[in-house]
Amino acid sequence: MLEKYNLNSTKLLTQKDIILKTSIFLLGFLLILVQNWINPILILYPIVSFSFSLFFQIIESNKKITEIEDSIISYNPFGGEGGNSNILTIFSYLQILLIFTAGLDSLFHPQLVDNFFLFFLIPLVFLYGFEFFLLLIKVLNKAIIEIDLKNFKNQIKQNSKNKTNKDVISFIEVNRFKKYSLYNLILFIIILIFTLGMSFLAFFSQILALPFYLPGTGIEGSQPVNISYGLYLSVIMPPIYTIWFLYQINKNIIDFSHDSAEKVINVITDDSKKAVILNFLNFNKNN
Repeated sequence: MLEKYNLNSTKLLTQKDIILKTSIFLLGFLLILVQNWINPILILYPIVSFSFSLFFQIIESNKKITEIEDSIISYNPFGGEGGNSNILTIFSYLQILLIFTAGLDSLFHPQLVDNFFLFFLIPLVFLYGFEFFLLLIKVLNKAIIEIDLKNFKNQIKQNSKNKTNKDVISFIEVNRFKKYSLYNLILFIIILIFTLGMSFLAFFSQILALPFYLPGTGIEGSQPVNISYGLYLSVIMPPIYTIWFLYQINKNIIDFSHDSAEKVINVITDDSKKAVILNFLNFNKNN
């Protein structure tokens, strides 16, 4: 009975949201590639950002494809996956724009960009770190499992106190929310300060510096700029701690009390409970 809810890769990858976002990203990425960036470190920023965006968009699209008709369960362990994808997509586009602008400026003004490269690097590093910070805040706020009894409103017992027909049976508790939010903020600030501090030292003092060739390096005798090895850390760390947070949030959300779900189900008449229980069984098989 549930075969029709299994993942259909062909149907999934041909969803218009996935095609549109990927097409725009590939177009921008192609514009960067034709500039002939030798060192790929900066290009990794939008690649990682868009990979996360695509991950959430695939989840969102798959939920639409496999959605059980008249399902009473709203399962959002990562918040609104479509909204998460949109945020990350916008940030990845902004990063591509910054990299493309830096490359273009190095081709037309090679001597100037040598002196002002940090003005491109600082917003790139900030946008990259801030998008993951913003993503986790959104997930913490929106991650829930909700039961919606709107299709059973005529079967709700008259003495029930449920007036909205909706009940949240799982969410991030306040203490855990505060703890994760604080950790998220601290990690964002530490990585940002460390990366920018190391970049300033490398750029002005050549301490732990790595020669970085821009597309226009060599034109009019321009020299490679100095970047910090810390940039590699700034690329790796946000995805790592974000994945850990997402795992912990998902683990916390799906570990809900069955008593809370039972209390919600008990507000409807006995004849309708069979349909609700079947809905729960279908939900468990798909998750």
